[in-house]
Amino acid sequence: MSRQNKLKIAIVSFDWKNIFENDFSSFLGKLKRDRLNPQENDFFIISWGSESYYKNIDNFQTTHLKAIFGHYRFFYDFLSIFLAPLILKKHKFKPDVFLIYDFPLAAAGWLPKILWQTKIILFLGNLPSSLAWTRKKIIWRRLYQRGCEILFKNIIDSFFVISRVTGNYVLKVGVEKQKIKTIAPDILERDQEYISKSNKGMVRQKYGIPADKKIWLSVGRLEPEKDFADLINLFNAISWDDSVLIIAGKGILKDELETQVKDLGLEKKVILAGNVSRQEIWNYYQDADLFVLLSLSEGLGIVFLEAMFCGVPVLGRRIEGIEESIGASEERGFLWQTSDGLERLKEKINLCLEGGPEIEEKIKKARQYAKALGENKEDINYYFKEVLEK
Repeated sequence: MSRQNKLKIAIVSFDWKNIFENDFSSFLGKLKRDRLNPQENDFFIISWGSESYYKNIDNFQTTHLKAIFGHYRFFYDFLSIFLAPLILKKHKFKPDVFLIYDFPLAAAGWLPKILWQTKIILFLGNLPSSLAWTRKKIIWRRLYQRGCEILFKNIIDSFFVISRVTGNYVLKVGVEKQKIKTIAPDILERDQEYISKSNKGMVRQKYGIPADKKIWLSVGRLEPEKDFADLINLFNAISWDDSVLIIAGKGILKDELETQVKDLGLEKKVILAGNVSRQEIWNYYQDADLFVLLSLSEGLGIVFLEAMFCGVPVLGRRIEGIEESIGASEERGFLWQTSDGLERLKEKINLCLEGGPEIEEKIKKARQYAKALGENKEDINYYFKEVLEK
């Protein structure tokens, strides 16, 4: 798509890690993952975070606002209703699309919709209600989320979802089916250069892991919904002397997980790798003998698809988003839930690590599935313009 067909897109979000300033390549990667055409469209990002500043980089402008009320998002959602249009007006940016990633921020697009006929689009990549169950103040979060869904669903012009599961979530909120469009995330094209340069053996060498040790890999933010504490406890309970668990990711639970690993005496068997760049993560997949993630909430489970593309056998918790990636009948990997028990988990892990015809068939189907999703080259601007013309 040429710059002549560009759109002006405003995004209101939270950027607690300040990745726009500290890791701009990761910021671009997220836009590419969501197929937002960062090379072609013009963007104005309004983010709440740890600092206040304005920056203009090529076709990107941002105003970051300092979050002075901690993580009490109600205040920021409310203030965004007034600040977002004022900021856009100040910088003479009249958006075609007002993009949000959660229902509570929809109200911030209300005035731009009136002033400039901007279309509000919600891009949903998770399951907000189940996500709320994993956080503190569960009842308050669920009530607030549900209230925003009821109040704002009708002012949102279109809903872009990443999976059947997230689409069903929006339907249950009461949104008409014709307002929902599934946009498969870009899990391969954005990283083609990194994938082609990835090498087996790099991670073993980095951490000094002998060739006779099996590597369990898990990737995700160190947040409650990923349930890494349970994974570490299960790894310890299984007591596999010939395996090493690597967890790649950063987040608020870093210190707690480090303490847990130390208290269990697993310093030589569990590696908390911290943040791993998009360039490096493919080396981790290359060296993994098993990919395992026991999330409590997932909209799709993109990291499963990445592992599947690399031919790594996968195991996940039996929840909706992960089921969609692996298959409800375990066509492309293995599913487990706590009620199955430790022995059943151990049995499935053994199957993954030992290989054989059954595992090879799952790996083959998994790679085909991930490859088909990754090769989807939908132009999101086409769907944006469909919404704009309505």
